[in-house]
Amino acid sequence: MPGPGPHHQGASFRRTRTSPWSTGVFNGLARFATDPVSGLVPVVATLDCPGLEALQARLSAALELAFGVEPPHGFVPHCTIAFAPFTDDDPVIFGAPPMTRITVTEVALVWGNALDPANITRFPLAVPRA
Repeated sequence: MPGPGPHHQGASFRRTRTSPWSTGVFNGLARFATDPVSGLVPVVATLDCPGLEALQARLSAALELAFGVEPPHGFVPHCTIAFAPFTDDDPVIFGAPPMTRITVTEVALVWGNALDPANITRFPLAVPRA
């Protein structure tokens, strides 16, 4: 997805106490289409985590409002675990999903070459109220 460009640094995304940590379960393994910049295939663990889709929708709305950026596809809650030198046609056999319970403490916005740290903006989630 093309990024918001060099002006993304000026974006204002508030961290609030209304965005607490979320608990979820890794429930599968998958891969996305080959990244056109790196030529590598992202391998991901899919995540069942209540609240992440709503958070993604709010972040998308903020990006669209601030920069006119619209996501070109749907949202799959996931954690990228590798960038593999596969092609889109290579068969990839995954083992059983990890089914590991996790706590999500931050989310990341990634655009362009996902291997370039400059293309990753992390958003820490607020600490839940005691």
